[in-house]
Amino acid sequence: MGLNDLFGLVLRRTARYVSQKQTVYASRITHKGWPTRWPMLRCEGP
Repeated sequence: MGLNDLFGLVLRRTARYVSQKQTVYASRITHKGWPTRWPMLRCEGP
């Protein structure tokens, strides 16, 4: 985590988004267009 994730284009959920807001997290990624803008971005859990 940290700089390795930043430079490796890794997106991780915080504990709150894992337990309470899973659908909000997924919709934000789609709505903001992150996969289109950064095709090498990896969305991973904590």
